[in-house]
Amino acid sequence: MATDLTPKQSTTACPQCEQHLEEFARLRVELTVLHGERGRRHSAGWWCRAGLGVLLLTTLPHIPRIGCYIREQADPDIAWGWLALWGLSIGLHWAQWSLIGIFYMLHEGPLWQRSLMYVGLSSIATTGTFLVVVLVPSNDHEMLYLAYAGPILAVVMAIPVFLARAFRRWTLAHRSSKADARPMSLASYLTVMTVLGVALTAMKLFPWREIATDLDGAVDYLLVFCGPLIAIGCLHLWLLPKMLGPRRGRSMSWKQWLLLGLIVSVGFLSSIGGFAARLSYARNFNWDLVAQVSALPLALITATTIFTAAGYDWLRMLDYELRIA
Repeated sequence: MATDLTPKQSTTACPQCEQHLEEFARLRVELTVLHGERGRRHSAGWWCRAGLGVLLLTTLPHIPRIGCYIREQADPDIAWGWLALWGLSIGLHWAQWSLIGIFYMLHEGPLWQRSLMYVGLSSIATTGTFLVVVLVPSNDHEMLYLAYAGPILAVVMAIPVFLARAFRRWTLAHRSSKADARPMSLASYLTVMTVLGVALTAMKLFPWREIATDLDGAVDYLLVFCGPLIAIGCLHLWLLPKMLGPRRGRSMSWKQWLLLGLIVSVGFLSSIGGFAARLSYARNFNWDLVAQVSALPLALITATTIFTAAGYDWLRMLDYELRIA
C-alpha cells in the first residue's frame, strides 16, 4: 500500500508528525546526493590521471616547436618536412585551446565553476607556452603568430559544438552525476556570444602584416588555413559523441567512417584547391609549390585529430560522458 508522505496539517505536535518530518529530511538528503548537488569525492587515482592529463595537455603541443627549432639550426633542404613540422606545431596548439574551450562550454557545472576551470587551464597552458618561448627561441614569426592565435581561432572551431549544445543540449557530465542534458542558460549563451564577439574583433586586429609582406600574402594564409579550421570544428562534432556519448552511439558503421574521411578530405582539398586557384589567378602556378604546401594542412589536421581524440579519451578515463537530449 502506498504511503502518503505529505505531512498532516496539525497545530499540535505528535510523534507521527515528527516521523514524517524526519522522513522528509532523509528524502531530501538522498535527492541531493542523486542530483549531484553535493561535492563528490574522487579517488587518488582519479586525481593522478587528472594531473597527468593536464601536464600532457600543457607540454605536448610544444614538442614539434622544439623540432622546428632544431631544424632551424640546420639547412632545411626538404621544404615539405619543414612545413609538416610547422603544421604539427600549429595543429597541436589549436587542439589544445579548442579542447579547453569545449570543456568550458559543455561542462555540467554552474557558470562560475566553469569559468574558474577555464581560467585555471588557460593560465597553465599560457605559462607553458611562455616558458617554451623563453627556453626555445625562434625567429619564425609566422609559425609563432599562427600557433599562438589558438585562443582566438578556438572560438571558430567550437562553433559547430556550440550549435549542438544549443539545439541538442549537449552536456559533459561525470558518470556518477544524475544531471540530464540541459538547455543552455541565458548567462552561458550571453557569455559565449560575448567571447565570440571579442574573438572576431581580435581577428580583425590580428597583425596580418607581421605574417605576410602585404595583404595578398595574407590571403594565401587564409586560403591554406581556412579549410583545416572548418574541418577541425567538424571533427569535434564527430569525435565527441563517438568517444563520450551513449554506448549505443559509439558503434561506428562504414557510413560514419566515410563521414570522417569526407570531413578530413574536404578540409584538406579545399585548402590546397583554394591555394592552387590563387596561384593560377596570380599566373605563377607551380605544382611543386602546391605539393610542398600540401604538407602543412595535412599535418595540421592529422595532429589536431590525434590530440583531440587523446583528450577525449582522457576525459573518458576521468569518467566523463556526453549527455544528449
